[in-house]
Amino acid sequence: MYDYGNARLAAMLSRLLDGELLHRLAASESPAALLVQLERLDDWRTIVRDQGAFVTSPPVATELAIERHRSARLAQLPGLYPAPVRGLVEALVMPLDRDRAIEVLRRRHAGETADAVLTGVTAGALLDPARIAILARAPTASEAVRALGRFGLIGGRAAVALAAAHDRDRHWLGLEAGLRVAWEAGRRDRATAEGVPATDRDALLTILAHDRDDASAVAAELIAVG
Repeated sequence: MYDYGNARLAAMLSRLLDGELLHRLAASESPAALLVQLERLDDWRTIVRDQGAFVTSPPVATELAIERHRSARLAQLPGLYPAPVRGLVEALVMPLDRDRAIEVLRRRHAGETADAVLTGVTAGALLDPARIAILARAPTASEAVRALGRFGLIGGRAAVALAAAHDRDRHWLGLEAGLRVAWEAGRRDRATAEGVPATDRDALLTILAHDRDDASAVAAELIAVG
């Protein structure tokens, strides 16, 4: 159940940037010089080149290259494992999709056009470019939330309830907080799905608990420093 995926994962890990290379990248004289170094790496070359005219400055290009690389690698992981283990892997990568979905909704809330959003937000792990486009082009935030329910990233009932609440009060912060809660519930659903080995379930639930603790600590710190 795990052997093939673990072997592929080990191969991917061997291509991660090591400490020496990270130091060289950090010593780059400018974002443009950093991009030149990244383009020389087999694992990064296509991502850097494919950005083309979609970016306007080396700093933006660097950030997008990093995010696209992260998305591309995490998106591969669920497909390496069969069900029901695949659901556990999905639960591990879903925070990236949560962040992408919230970024899309935040940008639309701030008045950005769908085209501008699609230029600045990369795909997630389970949120591929087509799904990101659906979120960006949704006529309202409520419709985008309903789409997330259809995608299975949050529960269908939770999506309907969140969308209805937002239709009533238009409270953005409440919607974002509700999405975060629903996302964690979606991750727990995958951890406890039928057929998941008990030891793996318990291990993932422990990881999810640590994630919640970390998020709470960060939220408390942000409140403390204003």
